[in-house]
Amino acid sequence: MYFISKKNYYSIFLAVGILFFSCKNNSEKSIQNQEETISEVRVSENSEPFWRSIERVGEQNGNRYFTDKNGNKLFGGKTFYNAHNFKNGYCIVSQKDENGIERKGIINENGNFVVECIHEYSIRDFENGFFEIANPKIGYLNEQGTVIIPMEYTSSKGFFKNLVKLQKQYKKWGILNDKGEEIVSFMYDEMGPWKDNFSAVKKNGKWGFIDLQGNEVIPCQYDYAYGFENGISLVQKGKKIGFINSKNEVVIDFEYSDFKEITDVIKDEINETAIHKIIVA
Repeated sequence: MYFISKKNYYSIFLAVGILFFSCKNNSEKSIQNQEETISEVRVSENSEPFWRSIERVGEQNGNRYFTDKNGNKLFGGKTFYNAHNFKNGYCIVSQKDENGIERKGIINENGNFVVECIHEYSIRDFENGFFEIANPKIGYLNEQGTVIIPMEYTSSKGFFKNLVKLQKQYKKWGILNDKGEEIVSFMYDEMGPWKDNFSAVKKNGKWGFIDLQGNEVIPCQYDYAYGFENGISLVQKGKKIGFINSKNEVVIDFEYSDFKEITDVIKDEINETAIHKIIVA
C-alpha cells in the first residue's frame, strides 16, 4: 500500500482522470474494431486457407511428408529430411546433399519451392511478410525468396510494417526498410518496441523517441522513457517521473518518484481496460 499526501492525491487523481478519459474514448473505438474483427474472423473460418489443414507426418530421418486433413499425401508424396509445420502459408524444409550436409529451403502451400534446398544457413518461419535468415549473422528474404537484407547484422527486433530494427556488431542500432535502405542510421544504443507508431531510443545515455519515418521527434533528453499508450508516455528525469505527449509537452509534471503496474482493476471504480500504469508519490 502507498501512503500519499493530500496534495499528491489530487495530482494523481488528475493523472488518472486524464488517462481514463483518453482510454475511454479509445475503448469505444476498440469495441467497434473488435466487432469488425470478429466479423472478419467468422468469414475467415468459413474460408480457411488451405495451409492450415496441412499436417506434417513422419520423423526427422528423411521421411517427413505432408497430408491433408483426411490423411491423403500431398505434393506427390514428396519426402524431406526435415520440415517445420506450415505457418502463414509457407514451410521451412530441408534435404541432405550428396555429402550428407543438411540444406534448407522453403515451400508454399502448393508444395512448390520458393527457395530450393541449397542453403546451410538457418531460415525462420514466415512473419510479417519476411523470412529471417542467419549464419550466424542475420538477414532477411522477402516472400519471393529474394535476399533483401544481407546477413550482416548481429541482432534484430523483427519487422514492423515495412521497417526492421537491426544491430551492428553488438553495438549500435539502426533501421532499414524492406528494400534494404537505411531509414535510421546506426547511432542508437538501444531501441524499444513500436507503440502508437513511436519507438523509444537511447543515445549517449539518454532516451527520446523516433517516428515511423525515422525522425527523432523527441530529443534524447530523458533518463528513461516508456512506450506511448493512448498518446501519452511515462518518462523519467533524475529520480522523478512524469508524463509527456507526442509533442514532448509535459502532461503530468515531474513530481513523482515511483509507479506501479496495475494488474487487477475494479470495474466499478475504473474502466477495466483504462489504465496500465499509475504514478505514486
